[in-house]
Amino acid sequence: MFPPTHTPRSPAQPCERRTPTRSVSRLAVGRSTLARLALGWLALATCPGLAACSDDIKKAGPADASATATDGTSATSFVGVACASNNDCVTYGLTCYVTNSAAGTGICSRGCKTETDCGGGLAHCNSVQGELICTLPRYCDPCTTEQDCGASAPTCVKDTAGNGFCSNTCTVNQDACAPGALCRKFGPKVDEFACMPAGGTCSGDGGQCSPCKTDGDCSPDHACFQADANGERFCSRGCNPAASGNSGCEAGYQCVKYGEKGVCYKVIDGKPRPSCSAGTKGFCDPCTDDWQCASNRCATKNDKRFCVQPTPCNKDKEGEDCPLGGVATFCVPSSSGNICAPPPAFNCHGYMACFSHPCGPSEQCVNGICKKD
Repeated sequence: MFPPTHTPRSPAQPCERRTPTRSVSRLAVGRSTLARLALGWLALATCPGLAACSDDIKKAGPADASATATDGTSATSFVGVACASNNDCVTYGLTCYVTNSAAGTGICSRGCKTETDCGGGLAHCNSVQGELICTLPRYCDPCTTEQDCGASAPTCVKDTAGNGFCSNTCTVNQDACAPGALCRKFGPKVDEFACMPAGGTCSGDGGQCSPCKTDGDCSPDHACFQADANGERFCSRGCNPAASGNSGCEAGYQCVKYGEKGVCYKVIDGKPRPSCSAGTKGFCDPCTDDWQCASNRCATKNDKRFCVQPTPCNKDKEGEDCPLGGVATFCVPSSSGNICAPPPAFNCHGYMACFSHPCGPSEQCVNGICKKD
C-alpha cells in the first residue's frame, strides 16, 4: 500500500486512551433481519447518515480480522456502534475511530486491507478520510436489495455490467457525488438519479487507473491509491521518481513522488494529476476545470459551473447549435463566451430529468426533456 495521508492524533485526544485487549477466533456473521436493524439503528444513532459522521478519521487501528466481543459474538456485529474512546469498544474487540473531531465521537471498528478482513455480513472495507476501516455499507459496496445498503448510500442500483451496488441519490449541478462518480438517471421516474462510477463499474481489471476500494481490487504490480482523503481511488503502479525517463510508468503517465515512494499519475492537460476521470463529464455535468469535460469546456452561468458544448453557439442558429435549441436550451452569454444552457428555473437537472421544472399540463417528459404532446 502507499503511505497513509492522515496525521496522527495527539495522545491526549479521546480515541487514544486504550486499545482492545481481546483477540479470539472470529465467528461467522449471519445476515438476519435483527442484525440489519441493529446495525442500521446504531449507525443512525451515531449520526443521521454516515457521511455526516465520517468527516475526520484520524486514528489508525489494527488490521486484525480475528477480534471478537468478550461474549463471543462476532465483532463485525458491532461495527458502527457510537464511541468516544477505545473504552467504549474494548468489549466488542474493536477500536474507536474518530469520525467527528468537533464532537470527539466516532464509531467502533477495525482497520482492514481487504473485504475479508471485515468478516462479511453488512461490514465492508472502505476508505474513510484516507483510512481503510470496516464500516456499514457505503458507496460502491455490493448489494442485491436496499436492505444490503447503509445510511450514507441507501439505494441499490446497477452498474453498466448489471452488478448491484449501493449508492446515494443526487441532483444534477449539485456536485454531491464523490470524485470519479457522475450523477446519472437509474430508473424510469423523472427524479431517479444516483451517483454512478464514471467508468461504469466500481471495479475494473486491476490495471493502471482501474477503480478500486482496496489493494485486492488491483493486479499484483499495482496498489489502490488515493492522493488525499476526498480524492479518487484508483489502481496505480509504483515507480522510482529519482530515476530518469518514465521510471516504470506507462505512456501517458508520469512518476510523482508521494511520501517515500513514487506513484504513476496520468498526464492531463499537460500536468500529472491524481485522477483517472478526465473527459468523463458530459453536457450539464458540474465541473471545476476544462479537462474534466468531454468537450474540454467548463463554463460559469448563474454562479454554476458545468460542462458545455465544445464550441460557442450562435444565437441566430440556436436551434442548430444547442440540444433542443430554442425549446429546452438557449444560446446565452457566459464566462467562456456563448454557451447552450437551460433557463435558470429549469437548470441542468430539469433539462436532464424534467424534475426541477415539472412539465406543463400539455407536455410530457421524453428522455429528460419536457416536450409538447
